[in-house]
Amino acid sequence: MIALVAYLVVAAAGCGADRQGYCTGKALTHDIAYGEATRLKINTALGDVVSIEFPEGVRMKGEPALGNAAIFKYQAQETEPLRVLVWPRMPRGGNLSPEDLLGQRGNLQIFMDSGATLLVDLRVAKSRESVQRVVLAFPERVREREFVKEQLAEQARRLTAAFEEEKAALSNTVVEQSRRRMARAMLDRMHCEALRERAMHDLLVVRVHRICRIGAETFVAFEVHNRRRDLFHLKDVVLREASDDEGNVEALVEWRGDPTLAFDERVFGMAIFAVEGDAARAYELTVIEDGGAKREVDVDGVGF
Repeated sequence: MIALVAYLVVAAAGCGADRQGYCTGKALTHDIAYGEATRLKINTALGDVVSIEFPEGVRMKGEPALGNAAIFKYQAQETEPLRVLVWPRMPRGGNLSPEDLLGQRGNLQIFMDSGATLLVDLRVAKSRESVQRVVLAFPERVREREFVKEQLAEQARRLTAAFEEEKAALSNTVVEQSRRRMARAMLDRMHCEALRERAMHDLLVVRVHRICRIGAETFVAFEVHNRRRDLFHLKDVVLREASDDEGNVEALVEWRGDPTLAFDERVFGMAIFAVEGDAARAYELTVIEDGGAKREVDVDGVGF
């Protein structure tokens, strides 16, 4: 008996319980636990609804069991979080007054998918003593989530550190392989010639300064100079073999600066493309403007 009384006092702690252990506060929090049944005693009142709000992610296992359905009614709302509403009502077919219902009791048993069970003892009381909101807390699940969150964060830190190490190692490997590839290409063939090829159209000047053959790659260094007061926006740089009208050379272009040029600005570029065979070839380099005057400048005679 002493243990039971102590249990009821603990269960009702913080809710303004009366002598019988029924909560009288308007809002209260109640803890649930895995695989355990916890009991809560609350006052209700005619005209008031008690909202029992579940922790996030907790669902009911089956329908709640309601005792004294003649006086009490409930409604489960499948929201997130889950909510169960319960309230007292006047029984049908009787000549009872609201005062006659004071002290009437019932109970609501709610079974949850976590194995927890909530036993709610209901009693009809005056409105000033009724509970209107019960918020269920799940401390064990909160601790689990915090633990999982910490573990995931730690794992993410380890993976990030490992990724950065692998990235650095891969970057070093790529740099080393690139250097070795360039060294082998230079051992195979290295030939450069300075050029003075130049062309202009509507104050857009393109100069080709150098062509180099290193291994199987050909490099073309050129310059774009905008002498018109309109802003120049680059659309494309096209290379084609002079003796081949069927298609363009697949070239990559790198820039030392921004190829968007104001008046009298210039930018240097480098086109690189692969070449098969040893025969000397001549190329045509075309710079195409995007928008504006849509200027195109062709520079012929780019070769050794």
